[in-house]
Amino acid sequence: MAKRIVGMPGEKISLREGKVYINGVELERPRGVPPVQYYNLGSLAIGREIDCGQGYFMLGDASIDSYDSRYTGLVTKDRFRGRAWCIVWPYTRIGFVK
Repeated sequence: MAKRIVGMPGEKISLREGKVYINGVELERPRGVPPVQYYNLGSLAIGREIDCGQGYFMLGDASIDSYDSRYTGLVTKDRFRGRAWCIVWPYTRIGFVK
């Protein structure tokens, strides 16, 4: 299952009111990507901040039940296998990744 990279090496990640913050600044969603309500679960429980160090922090769009970096921890560069190039679900968004 694909996840979004929201935190890069050297950044600090937190969640407030369902929104992602990088180094204290709200992360803007790319244009055309529908808004997602992220939940303060796992390592990003209310009031917590994660230092990405040398890793990447990943979040899934199905935030309430996504098994992502909030539970599995940071992802190291050697764990990446490829790049997403198309969207197949939901069917209303089928197409190529921009």
